[in-house]
Amino acid sequence: MSYYKIQQWFGFFKYKIDDIRISYKGLNIIIQRTPKEKLVCPVCKSSKIRFYGAVPRVLRDLSISNRIAHILFHQNRIYCSQCGVHRERISFADRHARHTRRFERFIFSLCHYMTISDVSRIFKLSWDEVKNIDMKYLGRRYKRPPFKNLRIIGVDEIALKKGHTYLTIVVNLEKGEVIYVGKGRKQKTLETFFYSLGPTRCRRIKAIAMDIWSPYISAAQNLLPKAKIVFDKFHILSSFGRVIDTIRRNEYTLALKEDREIIKGSRYLLLKNKPDLSHNQKLHLAKLLSINFNLNLVYILKDDLHQLWKYDDKEEAENHLNLWIQKALETKIPVLRTFAETLERYKNGILNYYYYRITTAKVEGINNKIKVLKRKVYGFGDLVYFALKIFDLHNIEFGFV
Repeated sequence: MSYYKIQQWFGFFKYKIDDIRISYKGLNIIIQRTPKEKLVCPVCKSSKIRFYGAVPRVLRDLSISNRIAHILFHQNRIYCSQCGVHRERISFADRHARHTRRFERFIFSLCHYMTISDVSRIFKLSWDEVKNIDMKYLGRRYKRPPFKNLRIIGVDEIALKKGHTYLTIVVNLEKGEVIYVGKGRKQKTLETFFYSLGPTRCRRIKAIAMDIWSPYISAAQNLLPKAKIVFDKFHILSSFGRVIDTIRRNEYTLALKEDREIIKGSRYLLLKNKPDLSHNQKLHLAKLLSINFNLNLVYILKDDLHQLWKYDDKEEAENHLNLWIQKALETKIPVLRTFAETLERYKNGILNYYYYRITTAKVEGINNKIKVLKRKVYGFGDLVYFALKIFDLHNIEFGFV
């Protein structure tokens, strides 16, 4: 194969192959600039420049026949009276890069499926080199946040590490895409996102799904004038599950010795839906509910609470919720009464589900993917890079940037 055809294959525009040196360690491709190509200023494109020397460069390229390939050449420096001294632009590598663009794009595509450690080991690169390449191309891909036609969003937090370190995740519920990752779960965290949207986009948001968390509620009430806050039903049912478990533990403490054996190990019997229980578990549950009035009561209230989101009409759901709160407040169980008072306080947000039947289920699904990603990239502490990797969770294409 002639050097000219190899040159076309590699895409060395304005450069020609001068020599190719092959050894057992690798392959060096020496190129030089075509003399007939005129130099211009890389900034203002002016031809009124003068030559200011040349600097040698070595770029890592994609391996050929299992040999590591390097591109060797001299890059001209140019003096422009308007722009100063700059290096000429080359078509196959970024400024100050140590690798060709096609090599970097290939590394970037692999990082979508493999760990940084795996890629660095395969290509004999340092961990930081692979991470910086991946971060550079992710930054280009997600330079502009996807805020167009934003109407319905969901908000949730995820624990980044131990010690109450959280990230706030905002998702476009209509597209299922992460549109914001913020450090912490404070009011200021979510307000930062709303400020980045701007007042016009904030007015276009119709609904926001979230957990009952005061900082998020305050941020939404302050900056989303037309949005209805919809409190997530799964978080509410999960909170009531913790209420049931607290009552179970209290009843175990107060129970007689023979009753303790029945209450012991019954946590999941009380929390699971009855159709999901085996025959023996149903017998155990029936015996448990027959010996303890309070556990029987909260189990009935659990089934009634599930019914709240199954109505066709908001008015019927409101009547059901009012009755449920009344029953809970009439009991003498402090933790149950506290939960009922919380539902009373946030009743409007719960019933907004009948305007927009949305939940944070999509956000939770993304959070599960983030947990896998967190284990996959364990060891780095760059929050900006982690946020970019979260945005990239939705990109299933193998294509290059």
